[in-house]
Amino acid sequence: MPSIGETIKTLRKQQKMTQSDLAGDRLTKGMLSLIENDKAKPSIDSLQYIAKRLAVPMSDLIGEMDREKLRETLKQITRIWDEQNRQLQPDYSEAFTLFEPILPDLKQRSYEELRLEQLYLEMRGFADKKMDLAAYEAILKKYEQMALHDNVMNGYISLMIYAYLVESHTLGVQYSDDAAAYFEQYETLLSVEKQLQFYYYRMIALAMTKDRPWKHCAEKALALSREKICIT
Repeated sequence: MPSIGETIKTLRKQQKMTQSDLAGDRLTKGMLSLIENDKAKPSIDSLQYIAKRLAVPMSDLIGEMDREKLRETLKQITRIWDEQNRQLQPDYSEAFTLFEPILPDLKQRSYEELRLEQLYLEMRGFADKKMDLAAYEAILKKYEQMALHDNVMNGYISLMIYAYLVESHTLGVQYSDDAAAYFEQYETLLSVEKQLQFYYYRMIALAMTKDRPWKHCAEKALALSREKICIT
């Protein structure tokens, strides 16, 4: 598989462009030469600019998006997500700025791409109180296919939180039941942390439904805590 630099050089020559033509007013000819010869790694902004100059999608330059860059971006966005979720009024604007150049090229081909798209949908859903639920559920299906069961359960928990954020009790109960069905199937493959989180949010969902008992969730969570975490 050709490197990013080789791909840029090939496309530039195919379009009969000089390095100066492609560099334009955002890059120097010297920097472009370093990139084409794989002696310098372009930033996402630079890749987006080069792709625009070549009139091709950025994915044509990098094929499967550079895993190192994806991981770094995911790390930054996850930090923002964790920090803002501790605030009374979360502000995800910094994360949306990081999403802007990469979002069109996310193809759900790797874990990093799936997780980034999931985070984007969650942030948009929590910020705008409107989430693409079909797209979100499709991501959970792919996690299941990859046997990432903690990720699936975490997703159901996020959907329950979203449902109550938009004041849809019916939707909250629906996702709680979906989570319960998934839990029953994969309980032994879930981490203790995710099992406890499931019981907590399942308990809340059932407690808000008058005709459905919830205390058994608290009892199971307590028993699990005593067994696995040695609470006495």
